[in-house]
Amino acid sequence: MIFEFIFIFLIYLFVIPVVFYWTEVRQLPEWLRFPPFNCRKCLTFWTLIGISLVIGLPFELYWLMGTGIIMAILTAIAMTVEQRNKTIKL
Repeated sequence: MIFEFIFIFLIYLFVIPVVFYWTEVRQLPEWLRFPPFNCRKCLTFWTLIGISLVIGLPFELYWLMGTGIIMAILTAIAMTVEQRNKTIKL
């Protein structure tokens, strides 16, 4: 069980900078330029959900899957709050 938490934390630490690089530094590939994946928040959320499900379901690592989904939701909430705080209200 502790291995699953460490593994999902390592996945999280890998996904966050890669998604930042893809969306903020470099343009997304042409096949990812549509609404569910075109912003950093959305791409981070769906990448974390997808990796958690792809690894969790076939290997029956339900703790990994649940933790990954919870981390994805909390990250999306944090990015939404950060976006609201950085937006200038006219």
